[in-house]
Amino acid sequence: YEYFGEASLVRDLPRSADVVALTEVTVLAIAKDAFVQFIEGTDARERMLRLSSNRDGRTWPLLDQHPVLAKMTSGQRTELQSLMRAVEVRSGEMLLVPGTSTPPAFIVASGALDVLGDHGPGQRHEAGMFVGDVEAITSGEPSQHGVQVVEDGTVYVLDHGPMQRFLRESPGVYLRLLHHRS
Repeated sequence: YEYFGEASLVRDLPRSADVVALTEVTVLAIAKDAFVQFIEGTDARERMLRLSSNRDGRTWPLLDQHPVLAKMTSGQRTELQSLMRAVEVRSGEMLLVPGTSTPPAFIVASGALDVLGDHGPGQRHEAGMFVGDVEAITSGEPSQHGVQVVEDGTVYVLDHGPMQRFLRESPGVYLRLLHHRS
């Protein structure tokens, strides 16, 4: 149930890749007009544009740097890439204040973040690292941690609602992230 070719449809560009079947496969082809009509009134176009942009930004190798995210299926990676929103960040900026009731998560592309706890700065998080209170995201409880930028860079923001849905629909990823954190 994976898909390809959406970037050329939503960006109105020529196809940018070849697809070769490795096994016998059944494929459903959708004409551009039907596809555009199908996604009308949904957030699918925006997500597919973000996915296309994130693929251009080489997020796949970035996900390979994290021990949990590297083990996701290609479908899970595609879904996560469609949720990732690139944001430039500056040293000293607070990305998450303790007590935030709908905490986002972050994947560091460049620069560095510190997680702030009860006793000040915690572990430094650099390129390829996932930063997020997985329990708070899934439970809807406020996060007890803060996140501060300690080195200018770029992070991918994973907004609370979409990330919560992703983790609920990907229980293996959720459990591995919980285990990795501990």
